[in-house]
Amino acid sequence: MEYSTSDQLLNDEGKLSLKDLLKPYIRRWYWFILGAVVAVIVAWFFLRYSIPIYNTQSTILIKEVKKSASSQPDMSVISEISGLASMSTNSVDNEIEIFKSRKLMLSVVRELGIETSIFKEGNIKDSELYKETSPFIVRVINENQKARFPNEPIQVKLQGDKITLSSESLSKKIVTSFGKTLSLPFGTYLIQKNPEYDFRKESDGNYKMQFMSGMSRTLSLLSKLNVSLVGDDTTVILLSLNHSVPEKSEDILKRLAIDYNRDARLDKNSEAQKTADFIEDRIRIIANELGEVENQKENFKVENKIADIESEAQISLQSVANGKQEQVENESQLELVNSLLGYMNNQNSYQVLPLNVGLADASTTNNITLFNQLVIERNRLLENSTPANPVVQDVTRQINSMRNSIVQSLQKSRSGLQIKRDNLLNEQNKIVNRISKIPLQEKLFRSIERQQNIKEQLYLLLLQKREEAAISLAIAAPKARIVDDPLTSNVPVSPKKQIIYLGVLLIGLLIPFAIIYLVELFNDKIKSKKDLEKLLRGATVIGELPRIGNEESDVVQVNDLRPMAEAFRILITNINFMLPKNKKGHVIFVTSSVKGEGKTFTSVNLALTLATPRKK
Repeated sequence: MEYSTSDQLLNDEGKLSLKDLLKPYIRRWYWFILGAVVAVIVAWFFLRYSIPIYNTQSTILIKEVKKSASSQPDMSVISEISGLASMSTNSVDNEIEIFKSRKLMLSVVRELGIETSIFKEGNIKDSELYKETSPFIVRVINENQKARFPNEPIQVKLQGDKITLSSESLSKKIVTSFGKTLSLPFGTYLIQKNPEYDFRKESDGNYKMQFMSGMSRTLSLLSKLNVSLVGDDTTVILLSLNHSVPEKSEDILKRLAIDYNRDARLDKNSEAQKTADFIEDRIRIIANELGEVENQKENFKVENKIADIESEAQISLQSVANGKQEQVENESQLELVNSLLGYMNNQNSYQVLPLNVGLADASTTNNITLFNQLVIERNRLLENSTPANPVVQDVTRQINSMRNSIVQSLQKSRSGLQIKRDNLLNEQNKIVNRISKIPLQEKLFRSIERQQNIKEQLYLLLLQKREEAAISLAIAAPKARIVDDPLTSNVPVSPKKQIIYLGVLLIGLLIPFAIIYLVELFNDKIKSKKDLEKLLRGATVIGELPRIGNEESDVVQVNDLRPMAEAFRILITNINFMLPKNKKGHVIFVTSSVKGEGKTFTSVNLALTLATPRKK
């Protein structure tokens, strides 16, 4: 029971401590309300006069390029010859880096003419002007790369066609008009009227121009540009740009895709053009070499008097065979003629000669036939008469004459056959000699023909590749296709209202909390009974006296019901509880260390409270 009572006291003290900790904040609850209201008002003014930043997005499809040589006609020859096809790549990461390149963005800045930003001065904030909202446009004629551009915008005052420029970076005011070149320390510019601006509206007033170099503007836009893949398995690139002017960001993303396609097409056409030029040069060289080889072939045929080696070889072999056959026949005829002459020389003049022995000379054969008929006739006549018979003598004269004719004919045939034999032999020797030269001629001709075939094939291949390169130049398709045109969200990405309100509201609540915390942290005054009890050791606080206003009486009255009188009555009750219980009188000592702390006030009112009608 004693342990439970002690534990209950500890819990009470703990609860009392937490309450005391929260009491300063609860007591000043209106501070938090005031801080929240002020924070919301500040946030509203901040959002009202801050420049909203919008997000513009566009998606672009990067067309995949096959790695096969057939899909790249302008590079197929080089790929096939040098084996560079394995080095080709189509990494989308490379295309992303190209979109992030300074060169590409700089071309966009130059073409859109957005090196200089134009602002309309307002009472609190300046609004950037673009296209039809700006009464004039600024063209960059020349930039001084070594000069330093001003960090602060240049003030521009427009009055009709009169333009006045002033700035701390300028030594003096510059007065110019539309359509005139303007020489500034950092470059030469031209200010023109904007044909898209409606000059029926008021255009005079104060403006600002933020001059930047093309590269500085490029770096500024690149810091706001985000390029990423839509998905890991796609070749669709998401372009995102944050800018305060949606029309400008949309134009930038459109021009970015156009310039990317243009550069890719120029790069591809450059490769195709170089390939076409190379092929054209090679065609001229191969054509000359092919002509030289064909001339060599022609000269070889003319010098060797051949049309076709294989045909000539077949003809020569056939000629040899035919020549041999003719030689055999000629030798046979010659042998037959010699035999007949020998027979005629060895036989009687009036004997029959052999007939149908294969003699080729028809006239001689006819003569032999007539001769044999005459011999037979003479023999028939001699059977009934004598050689002195005139008829027999006449036949004998005819036989002798015919015999002489046959001998002469055979001799002529023999001479002719001997001459033909010699001719056939010479011809055979020539043909054999020609046949012996055919292998060497064929070897030389094959070499020339091989060179001709190689040159012809290469020439035809180059003609084909030239056509392919011409087709590639003519039908160069864009490398990227815009899937979604640039679109700007209606809700600004900065500043975000919900986050601003939430953050400012949190700050508005934290500031009063911090102030109260610091006030309590550095508080060294006694403001409550508990503060005093913490400082006292071995003593007890028996009463609390309220502070008296200037208009209130500081003396306790009879039957006084004010809080002050009630506080003194409680004090008297506690004193009586603490004083010893005896009949003797008691002395109460009232003291303090500093003047004006209420000794007199306490003593007087304590005495008056004790001196009630029932007390002495």
